[in-house]
Amino acid sequence: AEPAYELLLGATAADGSAALFLRVLLPSVASGGGIELELSDTAVQLEASVQAGAEGGSCLCLRLRLEWPVAIDSALAVSKWDKKRRELRILAPLLEPPATGSAVAALDCEQPE
Repeated sequence: AEPAYELLLGATAADGSAALFLRVLLPSVASGGGIELELSDTAVQLEASVQAGAEGGSCLCLRLRLEWPVAIDSALAVSKWDKKRRELRILAPLLEPPATGSAVAALDCEQPE
């Protein structure tokens, strides 16, 4: 199954540069330790396993593969697990700032149906 997510362009990285912000909602995941995350300059891939039964029954696998709308600097990207909200947050600086007036500059939020 694919988890719900929110992708925002217009975030600001620690150095003040333009960045993408990705928030992945994982309400059935208890800790960030069970999340596998792979970031590249062009895509993000996430996988999390969740026990469906109380006695270690079946396992539900959550997967997200998302192409970034613009290239990011994966070496400077930062991820953080928010235990209280049960969500993974990723802040990824852009490799190049989007041109003013471009379709990418106009992208505010992209969320799946």
